[in-house]
Amino acid sequence: MFSRVKLLLTALIFTAFYSNINVLVGSVKLLDMSHSVVDDMYEGCREKAMETVIHSGLLRKELDNSEKFQKAWNASTQCSFMIPGGIKEHTAALSAFYHGDKQFIRDVNTQVETMGDNLADFQFKSFHFLLMDALMLFKPHKCKTGFAIVDDLKIPKVGSAVRLAGFTMVDTDEELLGDLEDSIVLKIKSCYFVNLEESICRNNVDQMLLSPSEVFIVEKVDQISIEDANYVEVVLGHSSLNSTHNCLMFPRDAPVSSAHMLVPLITVYSLFSAML
Repeated sequence: MFSRVKLLLTALIFTAFYSNINVLVGSVKLLDMSHSVVDDMYEGCREKAMETVIHSGLLRKELDNSEKFQKAWNASTQCSFMIPGGIKEHTAALSAFYHGDKQFIRDVNTQVETMGDNLADFQFKSFHFLLMDALMLFKPHKCKTGFAIVDDLKIPKVGSAVRLAGFTMVDTDEELLGDLEDSIVLKIKSCYFVNLEESICRNNVDQMLLSPSEVFIVEKVDQISIEDANYVEVVLGHSSLNSTHNCLMFPRDAPVSSAHMLVPLITVYSLFSAML
């Protein structure tokens, strides 16, 4: 009796583990470069964004407006690790993405994919900034390959440029993908990522976080036949980083023009001359 219960529990754990992986990789979505995703890398406005998000209360406001965001964020507060140069909110954001339920991640990425031209209504500005800033701070010294299964993918042409539709976790060990029969497998060489195991106080997390700002080139598409599976492998290589909407959510302060400064200087000079 005990052996049967133990066997059943093992099967349930195994099923739950692989179901979670399939949910994860099944959420991977590729887009061509014509799509206007929220890809801000905050180059030149990082300090303004940090001030708005952390000190002026935008993060707290967005947390208060989303129960799912709040739940994911609160589940991540146990990790005290900080990315070099970062703050505790960077770690909390990475942990929230990892721990967030499917619907929350879907909500975030749907907005990332569709609101590039409507940033005023984008509801996760603080979360987007903290994830992108964590990616910038992580600064990997070497590129790394990740793997993901996609369920419905129009195979892109070799040589075409593609990007991810949103923030995406991929496996760093191909064996974690499970059954590959009749699957489409993405083999992604990324040079802009965060190793999650190093960042969220969790062991045995063989996954990395990728962003919608990284552009990939489709290097090849192969039909793979191995002993226990036949599948299509799409190989993506790192091409560049793209920030179409750079600093539009947190505009930099406009510099004071020399022409505007010249008028008061002339006035002061005139008054001073009249006194002589």
